[in-house]
Amino acid sequence: MATRRHLKIQTYDAKKPDELIATIMKSTTKRFLVVGHSNTIPAIVGALGAPQPKDLCDSEYDQVFVVVLGDAGPPRLIRSRYGAANADDPACNSMQPR
Repeated sequence: MATRRHLKIQTYDAKKPDELIATIMKSTTKRFLVVGHSNTIPAIVGALGAPQPKDLCDSEYDQVFVVVLGDAGPPRLIRSRYGAANADDPACNSMQPR
């Protein structure tokens, strides 16, 4: 996606999510794509002010979270899926309802 849009990929330190949130909140850029792991994305969503999702299972790769920040009202969370659905993983059943 970055190549197609001629954008530079910027990395962030997953151990310092506050720095990522500060960068997003002070930026004049309107859209960000943040890619992370099952143990980082729910907290980032919550730190942006949207309802924090339950923890993700390590085998879940099809989740997409869109946080809509605006001047009117609290941040909104839109949750969807991308690509092929994940195979059922019994270890995930206790983490999050399907």
